[in-house]
Amino acid sequence: MKILLFTLLLLCVLPSFAQVNKIEVKLGIGYLSDSPIKETFLNRVFPLFLPFIKHDYDIKTSGVYAADVFFNTKISNLKAGISYAGETFSIKLKYYNSETTIRKCTNSFLASVQYNYLIKTRTYFYSGIGLGMKTIQSNSQSSANETIEKQIRFAYHVNTIGFHYGNNVAGFCETGLGAKGLIRVGIAVKI
Repeated sequence: MKILLFTLLLLCVLPSFAQVNKIEVKLGIGYLSDSPIKETFLNRVFPLFLPFIKHDYDIKTSGVYAADVFFNTKISNLKAGISYAGETFSIKLKYYNSETTIRKCTNSFLASVQYNYLIKTRTYFYSGIGLGMKTIQSNSQSSANETIEKQIRFAYHVNTIGFHYGNNVAGFCETGLGAKGLIRVGIAVKI
């Protein structure tokens, strides 16, 4: 509940710093968010330390679909906004003679800030951070039973570096860690 209230507070406060008529909408697709990375570590890397456990592991992801709405702030080169990222992935685990399939659907809602630097006429680089909440719906199915679980967790995304090319309609590419994926590309439109 605290995570939900914190996210709602951030989503309401950040747009209040915005200047009017200077909005940027970004749509992009990313690859490998923090959720599949954690699952890969737990199911692929960690069992290396327990070689007596015989298992097989396979993960498939839909990619991360994300949308951002950024507002120019009164502080030069700083943008504030709200972000959404969604991803579905499935994991197939085989331990000895049993097989389990886990399907997870995640939706992240973030309050984000972005700092632009090395600004030229049509290009600039940027970095940023987003904090918020993530809803996770898990469906675990094995030969013995099926379970459905819903959770709300803390969500984050850190853009280490991004590149933006264009004016009113632009392309972008960024690297980071968190809800939007390790690498993300897309288009940005200024309204």
